[in-house]
Amino acid sequence: MRNAFLSNKLKQIKTRLLIIDDNQIRYNQIVDLLTSKGHQVDAFLLDDIKSFEKQLHTHWDVVLFGRAYDLKFEQALALIHASNQPQLPLLLLNPEDYQPSQYLNYINKGVYDLFNLDYPDRFYIGLVRTLSYSRSLQAQQHLLKELEIAETHIQTHAHDTHKAVAVIQEGIHIKANPEYLALFGFKKEEEIFGLPLLDVLQPEQLQDFKQRFKRITQRNFDQARFEVKSLNPNAQSKGNLLRVEFLPDNAQDAVQISIETDNPQANSGKTGVETGSNPVRLYEQFNRKMLNEPANKNAVVIFLLTDFHEQIAKLNQVQTSEYLKAVQGFIQEHAHNTVIKVTPALFIGLCQAANEDLLHSKLQGLTPLLKPQLLEFNSENYSVQFTIGYSEIEGAIQGQEQFDFLITQGLSHPLQHEKAKANEIKFSGFDSDEAPATLMLGAQLDREHMLLTELHRAIEQNTIHLKYQQLYDKQDTEPYIYEVTSGVIFDKQWLALEDLTELNSDVELAVKLDRWILVEASKQLYNFITQYPNTKLIINLNIHVLLHDKQIVNLVEKLFSIIRNTRNHPLILQFSAPDIIQHAERVTPVLQQLRIQGALISVRHFGVDDQCMSLLSRDDIDLYRLDSKLTNSLDDDKELTELQLQVQKYKEIAEVDMILPMLNNMNSFANAWNIDARYLQGDYFQKKLDHLIDGQDQ
Repeated sequence: MRNAFLSNKLKQIKTRLLIIDDNQIRYNQIVDLLTSKGHQVDAFLLDDIKSFEKQLHTHWDVVLFGRAYDLKFEQALALIHASNQPQLPLLLLNPEDYQPSQYLNYINKGVYDLFNLDYPDRFYIGLVRTLSYSRSLQAQQHLLKELEIAETHIQTHAHDTHKAVAVIQEGIHIKANPEYLALFGFKKEEEIFGLPLLDVLQPEQLQDFKQRFKRITQRNFDQARFEVKSLNPNAQSKGNLLRVEFLPDNAQDAVQISIETDNPQANSGKTGVETGSNPVRLYEQFNRKMLNEPANKNAVVIFLLTDFHEQIAKLNQVQTSEYLKAVQGFIQEHAHNTVIKVTPALFIGLCQAANEDLLHSKLQGLTPLLKPQLLEFNSENYSVQFTIGYSEIEGAIQGQEQFDFLITQGLSHPLQHEKAKANEIKFSGFDSDEAPATLMLGAQLDREHMLLTELHRAIEQNTIHLKYQQLYDKQDTEPYIYEVTSGVIFDKQWLALEDLTELNSDVELAVKLDRWILVEASKQLYNFITQYPNTKLIINLNIHVLLHDKQIVNLVEKLFSIIRNTRNHPLILQFSAPDIIQHAERVTPVLQQLRIQGALISVRHFGVDDQCMSLLSRDDIDLYRLDSKLTNSLDDDKELTELQLQVQKYKEIAEVDMILPMLNNMNSFANAWNIDARYLQGDYFQKKLDHLIDGQDQ
């Protein structure tokens, strides 16, 4: 029996290979081998980051990685994952010093397979299998896109020609549009649910219809268009002659029946939300998602813009369209799933999970979006706020009326901040005698006064924002580490609260802010560990909480008692490196007590001057976040070399883990792999979001 992987079909389409190697001989060997087997080959050879970055913008079947001047295979995998072909398979060729015991480690890192070119026949079979897998993925994506286009076209055409359309599953009606209902005398879609097709059509030539329909249910649509003489007295068609056509449906084991009709009767009785004059069934996007990526639990999430009219009052037609796209993109980023616009102010998202607890955890994770959000659009900042609700659904959405009901139910079932156990922790324990009152020295401090007043109000009204950004671990052992930053929307601008100099004038407020941040971040963690038990948070705090809060150790102890996971050190407290140096004598005992409770300590702004070197000799600091200014060195070859030497000097003093931040584009993210920093962070891997999401779950 022939091996299907060796089918000639793969040879009929040009094979596109992206080969990373510094050896032209191996490149020629691969191309010649495929050509000799009858393949058409379009290959490209490179061995540097910049060329790889450029080529990732085009389409490839397989990436083969041998050796490269400044590109590691882990680096290539990370860049592929963040590209528009995240599932593009990478084959590793002749890795140096390879031992069979390392195989699983390579696979776990994301390599599709490993091959030795010294055995060309084995390599060829492995490459062809990989190519077959890649083509299958491409075909699947193409078919899904085509299916969506076809589905939309069918719906549009049915509406424009007044076609009566229903969906039949196992011979039973499960959906029907208004024209179909009107054609057979039904008033509501519920009346036809569950009725056999034969009972409604009542074909005069019963056996002939049964034979045709049997072939159709076996997915044979060669003769799926024909006429049926109906004996149904309610059939509203001239002479009861129906011109029917059967079409595939995206629901499993279902088909669509389409009947031409000149009866526009149902047009006036349509329900639900229409998009312009063409009421495409929006819920079908959800049905396709649930069919192609099934989950045990599903929920429709409603996002309603509460200040919509105020925001668009000054926008023209084009600006309004772009504004709504920006809003939809913002929701899509946070929902991490399908989001559709139903009306200009109403957006619907899909939330999926393996069980009830995980679904509840994901829904609760959306609660930070209830706060006013800052949306950058058209070079201006807009404040947007949502009312959020949800409805759980069982199976596919069966029709427009159910879709309308889910929206209505979601609007009446708002998402609210839960009173989690962490709420029991208050801002108690601060000794006001330890902190000076707010000092206002004159009119020049009006802005400072306004800002501090706003921060007091923000604590009371719970409008401070926490942003979460996932880190990339080069060692692939800590994939769920997130940095937590805080801020408020002040004067239509984002204002970060760490290293905020105005807080020096109100130390009591500074301490309250940090305690609030600790508690709120721990709530998110408590919720998120339901999905990912090994999650860790790096929480940015100011030095005042170490200097003036006598109960900070007690607070952290309480938080750990709630989280119940001190062994994994889920809380990493991050302070400014210059502040730790300046107040070393006072804060050292507190840091040691915090570490005893199970917290780890990190410092930010590391590497800005030689004074930071003194921190490397301490045994109470676990993580070092390089100053974001150092990231600029990645764009210049000379400065990149200098940064490499600088980090190497740190490593010679102490073998510590470092974070390289602000990697906001592919170039900086790629070049960061040349620096001996374990964690990479920036918008290229994951943007800062209002709640915890695993960016690798795509």
